[in-house]
Amino acid sequence: MKILKLNLTAFGPFTNAELDLSAGNHGLHIVYGPNEAGKSSSLRAITDLLYGIHSRTPDNFLHPYPRLRIGALLQHSDGSILEIVRRKATKNSLFNGDDSTPVDDIELTRLLGDVDRDLFHMMFGIDHERLRRGGEEIVQGGGRIGELLFAAGAGLADLQAVQTILQEEMDVLLKKSGRTGTIATDIKEFQNGTSAVKQAQVSVETWKRHDDNLRVANVRKDSLDERIGKDRREQNRLTRIRDAISSIGKWKKAKEDLAQLNDAPLLADDFENKSNEILIELRTAEQQKADAEVSLKKLENELEELVVPEKLLQESEATESLRDRLGGYRKAMSDRPKLETSRELAENEAKEILRELGRAPDLSIIEELRLPTDKTVRIQNLGNQQEGLVERVQSTRRECEKIRSEISRIDNKLAGIQIPKATESLRSTVRQIQNEGDLESQLELAINEVRELEESAAVALSQLGLWSGSLAEVEKLAVPTLASIDQYSEEFKDQRSLIKSLRERLNEKTRDQEQLEAQLKQLELGQKVPTEEELETARNRREQGWQLVLNAWNKDQENEADVREFLQKFSPATSLAEAYRRSVEEADQIADQLRSDADRVASKVKIQADIEQRQTDSQSLEQQLEIAEAEALDLESRWKEIWAPLSITPLSPLEMRDWLRKQQVLSQTAAELRSKQMKENQLRTRVEAMVHDIKAELTTFDAGATTEDSSLRELLRFASGKCDEIQKAENLLDQLTNDLESNRNELIDAESRFSDSENDLTEWQAKWAAEMAALGLQDDAMPSQANSVLSNVNRLFQKFQDSDQYRVRLEGIDRDANEFDADVRELIGRTLPELAEVKADDAVALLSARLMAARSAQEKRSSLIKQRDEHERNLKGAAERISEFKASLDEMCRQAACDTYEHLSEAANNSRRRREHERSVNELEELISSQSGGGQFETFLAEAEAVDIDSLQPQIDELAENIERLGKERDEVIAQIEAESIELRKIDGGFQASENAAKCESIASRLEEQVRDLAKLRMCAALLNAAIEEHRKKNQGPVLGRASNNFSQITLNGFKELRADFNERGEPVLTGVRSSSNEAVPVSGMSDGTCDQLYLALRLASLETWLERHESIPFIVDDVLMNFDDERAIASLEVLAELSNRTQVIFFTHHQHLVDIARKSLSNEDVFVTTLSEQAATT
Repeated sequence: MKILKLNLTAFGPFTNAELDLSAGNHGLHIVYGPNEAGKSSSLRAITDLLYGIHSRTPDNFLHPYPRLRIGALLQHSDGSILEIVRRKATKNSLFNGDDSTPVDDIELTRLLGDVDRDLFHMMFGIDHERLRRGGEEIVQGGGRIGELLFAAGAGLADLQAVQTILQEEMDVLLKKSGRTGTIATDIKEFQNGTSAVKQAQVSVETWKRHDDNLRVANVRKDSLDERIGKDRREQNRLTRIRDAISSIGKWKKAKEDLAQLNDAPLLADDFENKSNEILIELRTAEQQKADAEVSLKKLENELEELVVPEKLLQESEATESLRDRLGGYRKAMSDRPKLETSRELAENEAKEILRELGRAPDLSIIEELRLPTDKTVRIQNLGNQQEGLVERVQSTRRECEKIRSEISRIDNKLAGIQIPKATESLRSTVRQIQNEGDLESQLELAINEVRELEESAAVALSQLGLWSGSLAEVEKLAVPTLASIDQYSEEFKDQRSLIKSLRERLNEKTRDQEQLEAQLKQLELGQKVPTEEELETARNRREQGWQLVLNAWNKDQENEADVREFLQKFSPATSLAEAYRRSVEEADQIADQLRSDADRVASKVKIQADIEQRQTDSQSLEQQLEIAEAEALDLESRWKEIWAPLSITPLSPLEMRDWLRKQQVLSQTAAELRSKQMKENQLRTRVEAMVHDIKAELTTFDAGATTEDSSLRELLRFASGKCDEIQKAENLLDQLTNDLESNRNELIDAESRFSDSENDLTEWQAKWAAEMAALGLQDDAMPSQANSVLSNVNRLFQKFQDSDQYRVRLEGIDRDANEFDADVRELIGRTLPELAEVKADDAVALLSARLMAARSAQEKRSSLIKQRDEHERNLKGAAERISEFKASLDEMCRQAACDTYEHLSEAANNSRRRREHERSVNELEELISSQSGGGQFETFLAEAEAVDIDSLQPQIDELAENIERLGKERDEVIAQIEAESIELRKIDGGFQASENAAKCESIASRLEEQVRDLAKLRMCAALLNAAIEEHRKKNQGPVLGRASNNFSQITLNGFKELRADFNERGEPVLTGVRSSSNEAVPVSGMSDGTCDQLYLALRLASLETWLERHESIPFIVDDVLMNFDDERAIASLEVLAELSNRTQVIFFTHHQHLVDIARKSLSNEDVFVTTLSEQAATT
């Protein structure tokens, strides 16, 4: 089956999203999505599509349950297509592609086969957590092959944990020893309970006596409780009165103090503080009013004395403008002489340049010398080209001469090179030998390996023991299998355990019998204990005597022999009547003794029954022991028989298992030795053939070569040297030929460049002559001469321009100075006419100073006015506050009923004292009420006043003594009640027996359930172990072969193969063989990451084996490579790509890096990438 398309119509974060998985035959499809892109929902969608949406799915946060939809286009291996839509429903949840018609689940079952939801999850899905647990299980399980293959095949990452849980649950119920566990505990408790049922017996008279005593004690206890309660209540009443006497006195005093203040008005708690605060604020406001009046008078005087020039302030803007211009005016007056000097200097320099150019020093004619800009540029460019053109002609001439010289040199070398013929055959022979590798080293290594194997095999053969023969015969020995030895080992172990157990049980029964006989002997030490059988015998003899008496009374014929026999039994009786009387007494005595010694009789009966049971058990055990010992002898005989064909007297199975292991290792060594010897012969033959071939080639190539006693390595070195010499000569010839052709082509190009450079120089000379004529220079004038003339012309115009700029600036300075002077005179006329004779710049400075002073006076006047307004407001506010404070104080005087403000404090003090006395009276009344025991206050007060204070404490002490005496008497009665109750519980036989019987039934029911559970657990463990072993036998070969290739590829050939071996307990385990050293490494020696990779290799190999017999089902992989390095991640992806040739592989990941290396390392025909993004996830 292949998923062609997965439609996430309404599921998780997706709406109308589609994953196209149709590319490739099956294909390795990498589904990439960053965090929160919906990878987890996509994973759940595949499982829910195939097996139904889970009833409590978490993927309904965007779409409600009824609207959840997952669609898919599925393809069977026969090419048929099935298009389905899965809804969330308890039944009929599968519909056709347009979501309109229900589809029978059998259509989907045809694609899935017998794979249910759990098997799909375990076998066809793997994530990082299961990979990690699988690696841990490999280490914890010690690499046992059966468990590894079973866990990998079933997709179980925690098989070891399952086995551990099974064993722990069995141990909880019953340990292997049988001595501990809940079952053993309950059996012991059941045995104790049954014994208790038998022992729970008592007489009625004893029970009645204890019951009467208990009733009398309970009546006595009730009477004492009543007397103690009465005395304690009186004691408490008197104690409360004693404790309240002091409080009552204080209460009376507080009532008297309160009566003296009844006329004082009750004021607020903060009345005194508030009145004091208002008085203080009143005095403060009155002082503030007086201070404000003084300040106002002072400010009015200052305002009258202050003078402010208003006209100057009105012209402040004009004054500031002149002040700002003053700096520029003064600087311009300072710069004017310098500018005049610079102008004259520039004119003189321009006239001097005219003289240098051969012209008259008249600046009015300089326009005749001005050149257009393009003409100046053209002359400069031509001048710059002259040196390059000349150098180009010279360099191309030198280049042509150099190339002609190189062509001549190459021709001379080519004339001296000679290449021998018939060299290709020698080269072919050398390459063929080199491709074979160092055969002589391989031969030497093979010889050494054969020698080492022969020596080690000889040592191992001598150490084998129990058998003698050659190494070749070892391989042919018909030895028993390991399974047979293990079976015999288990049988021997079981037989020994059985015999040991039987002997221990027999010894235990013997010891029990001896202990029971000792108990019986001890029971009969004082007086013989009769039995029911003895009573029955006595009664039979009594009946026999009675029958004889009846016969004699009826005068029937008497049997003299019977009478004599009866008289002998009751000797020394001499008559039948005497003997009969004795028989009656004997029977009555035994019956009386049985009744009086019922306990001893019951004990004796039980002990005798136990002794008989022990004897029966011992006989049975002895028979079983004989049978077991006979079976042990038979087992020993059969064990020797399987070794008889080898003429070996075997040791124990464990020792013979080790012997067999050594024999198998020796057989492998013999096989390996034959292989090594065959390889040695093949290598020797190959070396000799190659020596012959290379000698023949060397003789053909060089008849004088001496190679008679040379080795293959020396011949190959000599021949390789010859081939290298020939190759160097051929390479040199090819190089020189190529160089000659290249130089000839370069000479043609160089001659062309030389001709072009001469033509360019001639054309330049013509243009240069024309331009020099315009400058008044000769045709052959140098570019430096032309540049000098151009530079002087430029300087001339620059100086002339500088002189003109100085003139313009001087005119501007004079104009600005005149305007500044006129503006100053006008402002002085409006503001300070007395400054009319002062220079303009000095007048502006004086105006600025006067303006600053005027502004200062103006600011001071504003400040004084502001202060005056503030003091007026303060004066008004103080007057208002004074009025408010007096009104408040008047109201407080009214409340306190006083005439003046000074008496307010005294009224507040009286109010506070009245409140304190009222509070004290109330608190004392509450205290006294609490001591009254819940009675009325007035009643308790009357009781306290009626009591004689002096006799109060003696009455309390007397009551305490009575209570203590009665309490001791009550304790004695309680002790008697407890003792009688204990005795009644002890002798309550019927109840105790019933209770123990019910308890035994409960334990028996619990035991039945526990034994059933134990049987189930043991059956599960046995079935699991059998399944593991069966799976190992069936899959060890094919799965390990595939897993070995996968593991080698994933570990980058760090391990070349997986190999089955045996641990110290003889269990088959898995080891990895390192490529570098051929060392077999157990799983305990592998890193955590390597164990994870081993588990992955086994999972993939098991899946491939499954796919050989079943319809393909997609393999879902969830980010298992996050802890792999890049190289092993690439190798793992390649293995998954190979698996995708058999079935579809869908690889989900959050990591862009894995996508990048997959695209870079794998073919586009093998890997296909689908991205989960917001754009792809929602529409």
